Amino acid sequence: MLTGEKGYWRMISSDRFDEEDLLGTTLRGVAELARLGFNAKYAADICDQARYTAGSDERRARELMTAFTDPDIKAVWAARGGYGAMRLFSLLDEATLRA
Repeated sequence: MLTGEKGYWRMISSDRFDEEDLLGTTLRGVAELARLGFNAKYAADICDQARYTAGSDERRARELMTAFTDPDIKAVWAARGGYGAMRLFSLLDEATLRA
């Protein structure tokens, strides 16, 4: 739970996420959380696109693994949907996630 534990949270995107989305309501939400003391981290390539997803399956799996393994991260927030998320399961490192 974030209450009282200020720190970093990680924004990820499985579904297509464009710069208009990022510059609109998403960054307003990021700014509000920062005002409360919770700072965002997100990949520079979060706006990548591959048809209906936020970049290749490999990019999205790497983003998810980074979110789950970064010791500074207190929460993970999916900025956009989950279209194609089922394709990521085989690309995740199960042993690392269980550790």
